[in-house]
Amino acid sequence: MAKKKKKTAAKADKKRQIAQQAAQHRREEAARQRLAQRDEAKIARKQRCHHVLNTLLSEGLNIGDFFLYVSDPTNPVGTERHNGLFKRKGVIAQILDFWTSSQSSETARATVHEWVMGYMEKVCSMEGEMITDSGILRSDERAYTDPKSHSLDNFSLRNVFNNIRDACPSMTRLLQVFCTTKRQERRATDSVIAKKENLIASAMSILLAARSQRNSLIRQTMGLYLYATGAQRQVFSCVLSHFGLSCSYTALVGTSDKRTTSAATSNGRGSGQDGRGLAPDAAVPTCRSGILRQWSHACKQAMRMARRLTRRRPPYMRDLAVTKLASYVYDNINLVLKVAEQILGRTDAQQNGTCATAFPLFNATPDDLQTKDLSASFDSAAPLSRDDILLSDNQWDSFDELLEYTTLRILVQHGGERFKRFAADVEKVRPLREDDIPLHKTDIYPLPAMDIDESSTTGNADVIDQIFKEAGYDTDSEEFSKTLKIIWGDQLSVKNLRSVTATRVGHDSAANSLLDNVYAPGLFHYEISATSCVLETHYGDPQLYTANPGSLCNHNNRIGRKPIVLSSLPPYRTCRDLIFVSLYARIFHCLELVSNKSLDEYAPSVTFDQLRKDIKTLLALYANTVVPQNAEDFLDASPAAFATGDMVYENAILFICDALILRAFIDSIKSGASGCIVLTLKQLALMYRGSSHSKYAYEVMHLIHNLTSVWPKPLRNIILQNWLVNPTGKPNAWVPVDLMQEHMNYWIKVIYKAHGSNATIEWLQMISPCIDTLRKLATQMNQELGSRQGTKHTTPDIWRDINELMKSLHEHSVYRFEAGRTIPGDKAEVPNLFTVGLDALKKPLKDYNIAFQKLQARRRMKPLLGEPASTTMGLPVADVAHTEYITGAADLETSMAVQGHRAHMGESCDMPENGVVEVAGPEGVASDDDDDGEEEGSDHEDGLTLSRENEDDVDLYMD
Repeated sequence: MAKKKKKTAAKADKKRQIAQQAAQHRREEAARQRLAQRDEAKIARKQRCHHVLNTLLSEGLNIGDFFLYVSDPTNPVGTERHNGLFKRKGVIAQILDFWTSSQSSETARATVHEWVMGYMEKVCSMEGEMITDSGILRSDERAYTDPKSHSLDNFSLRNVFNNIRDACPSMTRLLQVFCTTKRQERRATDSVIAKKENLIASAMSILLAARSQRNSLIRQTMGLYLYATGAQRQVFSCVLSHFGLSCSYTALVGTSDKRTTSAATSNGRGSGQDGRGLAPDAAVPTCRSGILRQWSHACKQAMRMARRLTRRRPPYMRDLAVTKLASYVYDNINLVLKVAEQILGRTDAQQNGTCATAFPLFNATPDDLQTKDLSASFDSAAPLSRDDILLSDNQWDSFDELLEYTTLRILVQHGGERFKRFAADVEKVRPLREDDIPLHKTDIYPLPAMDIDESSTTGNADVIDQIFKEAGYDTDSEEFSKTLKIIWGDQLSVKNLRSVTATRVGHDSAANSLLDNVYAPGLFHYEISATSCVLETHYGDPQLYTANPGSLCNHNNRIGRKPIVLSSLPPYRTCRDLIFVSLYARIFHCLELVSNKSLDEYAPSVTFDQLRKDIKTLLALYANTVVPQNAEDFLDASPAAFATGDMVYENAILFICDALILRAFIDSIKSGASGCIVLTLKQLALMYRGSSHSKYAYEVMHLIHNLTSVWPKPLRNIILQNWLVNPTGKPNAWVPVDLMQEHMNYWIKVIYKAHGSNATIEWLQMISPCIDTLRKLATQMNQELGSRQGTKHTTPDIWRDINELMKSLHEHSVYRFEAGRTIPGDKAEVPNLFTVGLDALKKPLKDYNIAFQKLQARRRMKPLLGEPASTTMGLPVADVAHTEYITGAADLETSMAVQGHRAHMGESCDMPENGVVEVAGPEGVASDDDDDGEEEGSDHEDGLTLSRENEDDVDLYMD
C-alpha cells in the first residue's frame, strides 16, 4: 500500500515538472518573439530616420538646421517639440550622454562642456546676486541697533546652511557632489551629513563674502567668536582672515587715527573733569568704527532711554524704559595693566573701576514701587525688636524641617547609589515651598564700565549717578523720584550708599538724598562671610591638630589637602569644600551610630519613613546644643557624666549645627527658596554676631528690619522674588545678583581683556556692554560645532574623602561621649555662636534703634535745599528745630558714638562743608563686640576674609 502511494506521488511530481517546463518554454518563446518584434521596429525606425535625413539633405538642409527649427520657441512646433523631447523622460539626457560619451568626437564633447559651463556660470551668478540682494548674509546696521534680537544672539550654522541651500540650490548641489564620494553617499550617517552641510555652508559663506562685503555676516560672527574665546591677534590678521574664515582684527576692534578731541567733548560732560579724571582740555584719541565698537555702542544705547528719537530705541529695551522697572547691581573691578618694557611714564599700574549690570524686575508693577509708600512705611516703622531676629515657634518648626531636608539631600547627593532612590521623595519634604521664586529666565544687560573707585562713600554716590545716566533716566524730572530704584551690592557698597542718604537727608532735597533708592544686599557675599565664620570657629590650632580629632585642621590633614593659614585664607571654594566634606562624613558617621549598622547594611532595606525618623533622631542627638534627656540610651553615658564635659564631643556637635545652617543657606539660594533663605538669615544674624563678624551682623539686622517693618508688603515681595537671578531659566540654577556681577567681572578681566596698548580703561568701557552677548555667542558656537572644551570638568567623586574622614571619626570616637576628654591650646573650646551672638545682641540692637529713630526724625525735617519730603513724598513735617542735629559738641560726640569705631576719620566720616555733622544711618552703629580691631576703612574687601577671584568661585552656578 505504501509503495503504491509513493508511485502515485512520483507520477504527480513528474507531471508537475513537465507542466512547469512547458510554461517556462512558452514564456521564453514569447520573450524571443517580443525581442524580435522590438528589433524589427528599431530597424524600421532607423530606416525611416535615415530616409528623413536623406530627404533633408536632398532639400539642401542638414540635421543642425532641423534641430534649430524644432528648438526655436518662436516656431509653431511646440507640441511636437514637447511630445518628442520632453514628454518622455530621459530623452534629452540620453542625447547629451551620447554627445559627451567617449565614442563621440572630442569637438562634440568640448562644445557641450563649454555650453554647460557657460550655463552654470549664469546660474551661479544669478544665485549669488539673489542671495546678496536678499540680505541673508548681510551685516548692516541691524546687527548693531538691536543686538539681543539679531541673528548673532541665536546664531546657528545649520540655519545658515538651510538659508543658503534655499537661495542657491544649484551651487549647493555642485558642492555636495564635489565633496561626497559614492561610497560616502551609501554609508553616510546623520552626523556625517550634518558635518558636510556645515562645511558646505562655511565654504559658500567664504565665497559669497569674496563676492560682496554685504555677505560678511559669517566672517564677522567668526571673528566675534574667536575674540570671545581669547584668540590672539596673530590668528586673526595673519592666518584666518587671509583664508576668508574670519574678519581681520582691525575690522573687529577698529583703528586709531591721529586726530584728537577734548575729553569733555568725547564724554559728553561739557565741562569739568570726566570719568577718567582728565582735565577738559586733555586730548584723547578717537577711533574709527569697528565691529566691537559699533556693537558696544548699540548695547549702550539699549540702556540710554533719554534719546530724543524714541522710534530708534532698541525694541527689546523700550518697555523697560517706559516702566523703569529695572534693577541694578554693581561691584568693583581691579585690573593690573602691564607693559612689556618699562620706560619713563609707562610702568605697570592698577586700575580700579566699577562694573554694573541691569536686569528687569520680575513680577513687579509701577504701583508696587511708589516712593511715597516706602516713605510712609519708613516713617511709621516700629524699631527692630529682639523677637524680629529670633525665630518664632512656627518658624522653628519650619527650620527643623529645613535641616531635615538638607540632611536628606546630603544622603541622596553624596551617598552614591545607596540613597538615590529617595531623590523624588526628598524634594517633597522641603518646607515653605509657597515662598519659592517662580521659575523664569532673567535677561542681563551689562552697562559700560566706570572709571570710578567705589570703595568710598562719594565713589558709591558717583556710581549711582553714572548708572542712572547710562540707563537714560531724566534725573531732573519730577517723575524720576516718584518711582523706587532697587540697587544691589556687597556689604560695603550698601553701607556706603546708606551713609550717603544719612548724610544728605534733612539737609538736601528728597531726590538728592536718594530717598527713592532701595538698597538690597548680595547674598553671595553673605555666603563668603558665613563660610569664613564657620572655618575660623572650627578650624582649631594647626600646631595641635592631632589632639583635636574633630577639628577642620585635623580633617584637612587627614585627606591630604593643602594647609590653610587663617590669617591668609585660600579662595572661597577651597574653604567651603573642606567644611562640606567634613559635614558629609559626620552625617554618614552619625547615621551609622543611630542605626547601629554600616551604610551598606542599612541602605538596602531602609524605607523613606524610617530614614526620616532616623534623621530626626540624628539631628536631635548630634545637631542640638542641648543634651537630650535620653542621651544615655545612645551614648552609653549617664546624665551625671555630662557635668564633667567632653570638649571633642561638644565641639563636634557645634560644628554640625553651624555647617548644616551654611549648607541649608546655600541650597536654599540655589533652589530659589526665599522663605528658607529668610529663616537661615535670622540664624546667620546670631552666628555673625557670635563670631565677631560685626559688619555682616549689622547688615542682617538691616535686612531683617526692612523685611519685617520698613518695606511695604509689595516692595518686600519684589525683593524676595528678585534677590536671586536665573540666567539660564533652569531649575536649581538660581544665583545671587552679586555673584552674577562677579561672573561678569570675571569674563571681562580674564576672557575679554585686551593685550598691549589696548589694555586701558577706555577699552574696558567699550567691551563691557558686549560681555553677555559674546558669552552667549561663544556658548552657542561651541554647542553647534562640538562640545565645549575649557577648564571645567566633571564633579570629582568625593566619597573616598568622606570614607577616610568616617574612619577618622570612628577611630577617635568623636561622636561618642567620653567624660573628661579635653583639648590643649587656646583655641580648644569652640564657642556656641548662637548663645554668644544672643548675649551680645542687646547693645547693638539698642544703638541700631537709636540711629534708626534719628534717621526717621531727620527725614521729617525741612531740608536746607529743595522741597521738604512732605511736599514730594507725602511725609509729615516735624516740629523740630533744625539746629538740634547741627551744632554742638554733644551732638558731635553722639554722632561719633552712633557711627562706631572709625579707623580713619577722613575716609569714613566726612564733615559737610556747611558744618553739619553727619548722623549715620543704622549701618554705622557700633557694637559692644567691636573691640576685636575690625575696622570700617576704605578697603573694599573689608569684612571678607576669603578671596573670590578664583574661576571656580565666580563660576559656581552660572553655567
